Amino acid sequence: MARGDDIGGAEVRSAADLEDQTVVFAGRLAEVTRSEVTELVEECGARVTTSISDESDLLVVGDEPGDEKLTFFANHDLPSLTEAEFYALFPERFGHVDGVPEASADGGPDVDSAMEASEGDSADEPTLAVEIELDPVVCQLATIEAKRTDRTLDAVVAESTQSLLKEVIDGESLEADAEEDADETESVEVALPENLRAMVETAVTTTEGVESVPAFVAEACRVDFGFDFAEKQELSLGLPKHAVTALKELSDDEERCVEDLARDLLCDGLEDALTAASE
Repeated sequence: MARGDDIGGAEVRSAADLEDQTVVFAGRLAEVTRSEVTELVEECGARVTTSISDESDLLVVGDEPGDEKLTFFANHDLPSLTEAEFYALFPERFGHVDGVPEASADGGPDVDSAMEASEGDSADEPTLAVEIELDPVVCQLATIEAKRTDRTLDAVVAESTQSLLKEVIDGESLEADAEEDADETESVEVALPENLRAMVETAVTTTEGVESVPAFVAEACRVDFGFDFAEKQELSLGLPKHAVTALKELSDDEERCVEDLARDLLCDGLEDALTAASE
């Protein structure tokens, strides 16, 4: 018999992805009747069948599903969606349901609405804890940003997660093959708005190189605060004459631009200082 943990996570990001799919529903859906949901899915170009078979493309599991369909699911490699994941395909219809993001102006999930719980004093907004592993330098820089903007670390991490999520939804790929330079990571527990986490869970199933929600959130922080990926900003420095001479000599030896070498040396020293400060 399929366990609850096994159900859900099919790579279906929007209602448009249902086109030409054969969909089977198991159990009762709380927000819609079987005839209504059949009409809704068929409008997307899909076909709904009452029985499950090798020709089925997708199983949607609601409340109290039948044993026959779950047994078939457990023994076959059939993509599935939970009830909440199915509702998320139709935010304009089911945006009122807990855990389903409201529709944006273009009809898709509104990522910005999921951020409301992380801004201001929204203590009554539901959140879920996520434990992530961060390079100590990234953690320090995120903490500095929280203090600078008078926000919580949770809000800063949620903003980074939202930013990366938007890029993924827009079809941009992650630099997931880049490895962290730090030998050790720091475990940090943050609270994400429930809606935002639900969207990240969906994105994880369609994003190569990221296998879990914590990995996605950590990647978002690395992109925003890691020295290799964060947005560059110019800084003018006055250096001692002999320091400039030494930089030129080193750049000639390494066949590198003086500015690039100076930046790398500064970043390396800053990383060491931030790492030491976090110990």
